[in-house]
Amino acid sequence: MRIGLNLLQTRPEVGGIWNYALRLTSALGKYDTINQYVAFVTQKHPFPLPDTPNFQVVPVNLPTSNLARIAYENSLLHHMTRIHHLDILHWFGNTQSLFSPVPDVVSVHDLMLFETGCFTPIKRLYLKTMMRHTVKRSAWLLPVSHTTANNLRRFLNAAPRRMTVLPAIVDEKFQPASADKIAAFRRHHHLPDIFWLYVGHFYPHKNHIRLLHAHHALKSRGFRPWPLVFRGDDHGEWGAIRRAIERLGLQNDVFRLPRLDEEAMPVLFSAAGGLVFPSLYEGGGIPVLEAMACGCPVIASDIPAVREFGGDDVRRFDPLDIASIAAHIRELQERFPVSSPNRRPLQNRFEAHHPQRIATRIMDAYLSLRRRTPPRPLHGGI
Repeated sequence: MRIGLNLLQTRPEVGGIWNYALRLTSALGKYDTINQYVAFVTQKHPFPLPDTPNFQVVPVNLPTSNLARIAYENSLLHHMTRIHHLDILHWFGNTQSLFSPVPDVVSVHDLMLFETGCFTPIKRLYLKTMMRHTVKRSAWLLPVSHTTANNLRRFLNAAPRRMTVLPAIVDEKFQPASADKIAAFRRHHHLPDIFWLYVGHFYPHKNHIRLLHAHHALKSRGFRPWPLVFRGDDHGEWGAIRRAIERLGLQNDVFRLPRLDEEAMPVLFSAAGGLVFPSLYEGGGIPVLEAMACGCPVIASDIPAVREFGGDDVRRFDPLDIASIAAHIRELQERFPVSSPNRRPLQNRFEAHHPQRIATRIMDAYLSLRRRTPPRPLHGGI
């Protein structure tokens, strides 16, 4: 088959979609020797695709504008689909175009717009309209979690028979790093010997400010919480977070790391004393799994995606309750008073996220669309 990959919406600063697509295409390059892939990427954001004979890159010269991308997807992309004789077109950003000459497969990451107020009225109206259209029009939906699949049914009445849960890949490089690598990483980034880590871009729903208040509350009661290290890009919230840091007197307690490459992330998780993940909403919450794969203890919000991915291996708190966050920080620090290089990953959590397993599942979904038969369910179905 000839399968189109619409990667025009993927940008490094939109970490979830970028990482999902990056790891999935890497797995397909490694394990799929049958299908041919034609990837549409923007010239402004080159996407690192596999260097294999079955991957063809089609660069598209688009302005940095969502309107320009949407216009292209609803016009010239259809023409390109025909020129390249595609059998299927895979969309990675929750929605597809209004019309398509081939069956569409759509990866759905979350339905946050139906549950939060994080969007402008115009953007909310557009996305709700396009999500409803996508659920009605697409040949197959690939929610990244059972949480997202359940929300597709809840909000949009999506049929389970047209969905396959296809979670993000946890790359095999996510494993405990050596003590030497950890020490070198800390020196290079001027990090303390032990710290709390939060990996998440600076959006309002990521809940950084309540975390800061929890840290401050512990300090004001005489407890010494580990410093906080944030790894995330600014998406409109960093100014408020910086002001909160100054107001609470935490300038010496909070570190912000620049964007790191994929190879550095396992070392970051390995270096942390623990991951604190207070997000109010997640479709997947992959940092929780990545931290666990590196042997890093995790405390996180008691929300559906964290319960799905972390299970009983994650201590969960009420993300709206500062006292609850603070209590879990204190409890974990008292259980693990020093950072240990001998922590072991919880391997049983990662079988469903292995690159070969995910590549096999998506190849099965593509082939089933060609045969017009339903793919086998993942994780026992939905």
